Amino acid sequence: MEVRDRARAHFRNRKIAICPLTVAALRSCKPDIDAFSAIKDQNAWPVPMTFALKRTFWIFRAGFAPIAVFCLASVLFIATPAFSAPSCRLESWLSALDDSANTYIKSLGTADELQAARSFRIEMERYERDKLLKQINAAGLGSNEKALFDFIASRHHLLDLQRDNWGEMARRYGTDPRFSSQSQSLSHFLSATACDPSAPDFLESDGKQKSTFLDRVREGVKEIVDVVAHEDPKPAAQTALTFDPNNFDEFRPTAATAPTASPVTLSPSGNAAFALGIFTFISAITSWAWMRYGIVQRRATRYPCTLPVVIFDGIVPVLGEILDMSQIGAKLETTLELYDRQKIKLTIGPVVRKARVMWRSNHFIGVKFDKLLTEAEMKYLLGDFAQQVGLDRDTAPFFDPNADAPADDAAALEQAFLSSDRGDSTREDTQDLTPASNPRPPDPDLAA
Repeated sequence: MEVRDRARAHFRNRKIAICPLTVAALRSCKPDIDAFSAIKDQNAWPVPMTFALKRTFWIFRAGFAPIAVFCLASVLFIATPAFSAPSCRLESWLSALDDSANTYIKSLGTADELQAARSFRIEMERYERDKLLKQINAAGLGSNEKALFDFIASRHHLLDLQRDNWGEMARRYGTDPRFSSQSQSLSHFLSATACDPSAPDFLESDGKQKSTFLDRVREGVKEIVDVVAHEDPKPAAQTALTFDPNNFDEFRPTAATAPTASPVTLSPSGNAAFALGIFTFISAITSWAWMRYGIVQRRATRYPCTLPVVIFDGIVPVLGEILDMSQIGAKLETTLELYDRQKIKLTIGPVVRKARVMWRSNHFIGVKFDKLLTEAEMKYLLGDFAQQVGLDRDTAPFFDPNADAPADDAAALEQAFLSSDRGDSTREDTQDLTPASNPRPPDPDLAA
């Protein structure tokens, strides 16, 4: 009773009462709280103390409110810088690709060629084509975008030459002034343009950026605002449509019965139509397979012949002879030392084909054309062209070391030189292929 009376008397005379421990904590950071004596007896009733709450509120409002508003505005409305520049990962890959390509070109013909080619191939195949397109388009390079695509395309062509073992052409392509100009332009562009660290990354991921600290703060503030501003919907009023848990079966829909279908009996005419359809289908498939087999067999038919051919392996054209030929490939006699799967260019009179070496022996090679010979080309080579070659060989004097070479051989060799992309010096080189300067050696069969 005594404690209750003291409490009632205090709250009657005082507006606000705070326990001494709380007031002591507030006093340590607020100078306008009334002083009070320390508590000596823990069992004694604490003497309530007061402080000027209104004055403290206005001090807080005048001092901390502007600071809080400024911090919140800085967090919510800070601007994220954005500019048109390649991402840092794309810039690093371009620099590595340029360095590996230049290293491969310098190492051609040396002991380090294989290792440099392997490094160049790894850098070229590091990212897929679709990811590179997305990353370059997202950079917004403007007029520099086409130059960047040309740079990547030229390095990809250099890689194709390396894969096909065309080292001489790769050297000529890499030492071209335009190739080195692309490398210098890229280095100048990357040194003058800072990469964008906040750009979306399509090379290693799907373009989604990792959330930064400011993004997480914004999301947290948004969640708090949504929770505070959310209004709980009022509970719906009870309606007359209520369900009794003990009598709920009357509201359940009745299960539908499975449909039953009686078997369909086929008439004799229906059976005949079904059998006729199956027979027609099998006949069509058989006819198509037989037709394809006939086409493949005709294309693979080999015709014996002795036709001159010019073989170009990427270095210098060499004369050879075709022993048999089909629309798919041919058997050649040559002194060139070629290896399996090597690409070469064949010039047979007016017909030019790229081919790949399929097998080889000491004096013969078998090649497969990359594009089939047409029937018109086969008829011309085995007809008019073979007849002209035979006439030239028949009219040539026997056992004469100064005999002229057939006109078709010289013409074919000149055409191969002109089509081998060897610059302005090709026509000067072919001047020495005239019959007067290159006598044809005697036929060993006739000499025997």
